[in-house]
Amino acid sequence: MRTALRGLCFGLVLLVGACASAGTGSSGGVRREVLASDELSDGAPASLYDAIRTLRSEWLNRHGGGSLLQHGDVMVYVDDARLGTSEVLRNIRTDQVVMARYVNPTEAQARFGSDHLFGAILVTMRR
Repeated sequence: MRTALRGLCFGLVLLVGACASAGTGSSGGVRREVLASDELSDGAPASLYDAIRTLRSEWLNRHGGGSLLQHGDVMVYVDDARLGTSEVLRNIRTDQVVMARYVNPTEAQARFGSDHLFGAILVTMRR
């Protein structure tokens, strides 16, 4: 009986420990699909491309609904105007940006069309 009780107590301790740590992730409450100006002002690189590469590198990785043989890139929109692929981010200074948001391939295709196999990055600039 004591062995069973010890096993039950040990199991409860493990369960409570797992639940307590589940709420704290490496993101610290940061939404991974959004990059806000406060993150960009905290010593971020000068170009938005370098800031995204440093802070949200997964946005630049080619992942999506395409096959390995499909070529393409993440599309970039600045204030709702399509500028091109991720290379245009090199020409945008982080001090000009209010927010950047990554849109996954499914949402990007539904919103912008079927040529968005790798998603889109939406940038809102300071006015």
